[in-house]
Amino acid sequence: MRKNLIPFVSLMILAMVAMAGFTGLSSSNIGMEKVRAKYHKDTVLADYWVYGKSFNKEQLEKLTNSKGVEKAQFRTQVETLSTDKDYPITLFIEDENKVSKPLNIKGAKFDPKSEDGIWINSRYAEANKIKIGDEVTLRYNGFKIREKVKGLMMMPEFEYYKANKDSDPDFKDIGYAYIGKKAFLRTILPYGMDQNFLTEEQVETFLPNSQILIKSNESRRNIEKSVIDAIGSDYMAILEQKDQGGIQNFTDEIEQHKVFAVLFPMIFLLTAIMVMVTTMSRVVMEQRVQIGTMKALGVKRKKIIRHYMFFGFFLSAIGTVIGALLGPKIIGEKFLGLILSMQYTLPSWITGYSISFAFVAILIIGTCTATAYLSTKKIIKLNTRDILYPRAPKTVRKCVFEYLPFWNKFSFATRYNLRNFSRNKGRNLMVAIGIAGSMVLVLASVGCMDTLAYMKECNFSHIQNFKYEIRLSNGIDEEEAEKIAKDVSGDLLMLDKIQVKKKEDGVSKNTNVTVLNNKDKYRLIDVNLKEYSLKEGDIAVSRRFADQHGFKNGDTIYWKGIGSDKWIKSKISLINWNMSNQGLTILKPTYIDGGGVYHGNVCLSDKNLKNYKNDNVSAVISRNSRLDAWDNGVEIYELIILSFIVMALIIMLIVIYNSAVLAFNERNKEFATLKVLGIKKRGLRKIMISQNIWMTVVGGLLGIPLGKPVLNQMFVSNGGGQDFLTKIYLKSYFISFIAVLIVSLIVNYIFTKKMKKIDMVESMKANE
Repeated sequence: MRKNLIPFVSLMILAMVAMAGFTGLSSSNIGMEKVRAKYHKDTVLADYWVYGKSFNKEQLEKLTNSKGVEKAQFRTQVETLSTDKDYPITLFIEDENKVSKPLNIKGAKFDPKSEDGIWINSRYAEANKIKIGDEVTLRYNGFKIREKVKGLMMMPEFEYYKANKDSDPDFKDIGYAYIGKKAFLRTILPYGMDQNFLTEEQVETFLPNSQILIKSNESRRNIEKSVIDAIGSDYMAILEQKDQGGIQNFTDEIEQHKVFAVLFPMIFLLTAIMVMVTTMSRVVMEQRVQIGTMKALGVKRKKIIRHYMFFGFFLSAIGTVIGALLGPKIIGEKFLGLILSMQYTLPSWITGYSISFAFVAILIIGTCTATAYLSTKKIIKLNTRDILYPRAPKTVRKCVFEYLPFWNKFSFATRYNLRNFSRNKGRNLMVAIGIAGSMVLVLASVGCMDTLAYMKECNFSHIQNFKYEIRLSNGIDEEEAEKIAKDVSGDLLMLDKIQVKKKEDGVSKNTNVTVLNNKDKYRLIDVNLKEYSLKEGDIAVSRRFADQHGFKNGDTIYWKGIGSDKWIKSKISLINWNMSNQGLTILKPTYIDGGGVYHGNVCLSDKNLKNYKNDNVSAVISRNSRLDAWDNGVEIYELIILSFIVMALIIMLIVIYNSAVLAFNERNKEFATLKVLGIKKRGLRKIMISQNIWMTVVGGLLGIPLGKPVLNQMFVSNGGGQDFLTKIYLKSYFISFIAVLIVSLIVNYIFTKKMKKIDMVESMKANE
């Protein structure tokens, strides 16, 4: 046991790392999905959102009575600003709350009938130190809404949300709130007007019902038919639950984690299994004299086999159990839970367990145990006399390298190692594959950093050709928007939703639309960063949206602008690339000709607008603040990437060191013979060092071509909201390869000391 301590410990560590990686990532996903499912159920989250200018009670009743509709209710959404810091606060106004109920976190539950008070989302309140009973003031269309905070809550629609100026969430900068309809009307109604004496039609004049929330298991096609039957064309868009921005982003994150939970642990697992197979078979082979002795003393075959199977079972079981315990706790809860809670919002962050954990554990333990069994059985079926003698050396044949015309010009160490590689193909192949797997992980992890750096360059140097972005208030009229654009010498554009179909009788899909004035502030590029200008009638479709829905350049697409009741048939003129803005891009005349109602809501300018103020402006965002926000957000991902690099290098260290130990033990007699023949320690060290470096180079070169495909798979799994152009710079290939060589050199340094301990007399004995 002591002689094989290093291989045994490395086997146990590999089992532990493989199991911890799988259970850590998987347990995080299982926990998130479990909490999320309960969160959606407890809040009776809507399945569909119908948006329009104003809906009446008769339309709601008709829709509620439609086939498959379980519940439906009105909701009004307005955008407000906090008066102290101008933080954007989305305010929801209701007089009933049957669908999409806020989850109470602290204080009183939301009461839609309340005539006073406001309910603030808990993360905004925590970040801004707002407590129950504090008074908050919001600004809306010239009105000031002053209310005391009655409770803190959260909503699934905001599982992911961020301010426009942030590249990643900062919960201090943005929030949302709920207020009863009576409490809101008390603020905005003219002085002296009593809302109790107003008819429903009069109330809708001041506060239109702009949303209908629907709870239903029906398909989108059937719901759309029900909406048309109940409302006609008097609606703007229908949004499914999976398409809600905050929900979609979090769903994409979970799907990406599922890929990570399979991709990375699979590489770890395959590497670990290959090393385990090699380790166990070599360890058992070294024990042939002990096996022969036990057999000669009358120990039964089954007992001997069980003895060595126990080593494989016991060591892999310990590693697997430790990994199963540490993975969910450290990787899933402490590491991923902490990082994800900075980006997303759930009532709690827990880890979960799955039957797949048991399958992976059985795979790891079974592989080690089976290898020990097969290796022992292979030896024990021989005659006792043959077992007791040391294993006969393999028949010496010329290796393939010896046929090279310049073979004799190689040094002795080079020829020795080339012969060794040729005669131990299985072991060397396993080592090369193990190093290649680690190289893939290192390269893919470093490639993540390169990709993020490349995306920064693409966004801020090729697409965004402006210094400041002005977000205009909701409801601003076109004349005032144009006036602001002229005042700041800016380019006015519209960001909104649009409905599209692939076929005239197909199911419609909501997506983003960017309506341009073609003034070069917002550029269109393809995957090769080539710039394009749209002409009137042209339709550009983002690459990710096109790939997901089967669109190609030149295909027919049907689209309908917000506020229009007719579908427009167009040809796709360009497949453009954009990292975050997926959907359609159209020129203003094309959009208006198609029946869309244009309302510019974003203005891009090169002027210095740091101190720009206007009552119709909700936010002024500088290029520098976006760059700072990007850099801050990337820091979080760098922690995850660094952890993968460290794990990959640890695996590589174990693989190389374990291989070196086995090779050294196997060739101990050979080294002793070489020592007797006059080869100095320096020469022996050269043989071992060159062997390890060669194997590292071969494994590294095998892993290099696989780095980019693995990186692509990582980012393809990121969901429909993001489209990354993966990149691995030449210097990153070089750095990754150097990192692999450094690990090999560390192992070599450790082994230079072992050469001094070779006992020539002991090693040369044939038997004890």
